[in-house]
Amino acid sequence: MITGRLIKAGRILSDVDQATLAAEADIAIATLSRLEGAGAKPVHCHSGTLVAVLAALKFHGVAMVEGGVMLIRKAESAQGATMAAAMAIDFE
Repeated sequence: MITGRLIKAGRILSDVDQATLAAEADIAIATLSRLEGAGAKPVHCHSGTLVAVLAALKFHGVAMVEGGVMLIRKAESAQGATMAAAMAIDFE
């Protein structure tokens, strides 16, 4: 179940503002704001809208996991090796 809190948490974890995420999902900022405003309740929208928002979040390294979101971001270390940093938020 995708809630407004999960969408907002994913956006904040990935350090993306509403305008950018809405543009990448090809939806209005007001629509994204309404989805995030659902809080702990499941979001209600067209399935295509939800798929687009989740795809935009995934592009920024956000994964939906059971009960929360996880940010997986690849970064270059000082030695040039690639490392993955993960951060999770649990809303249960």
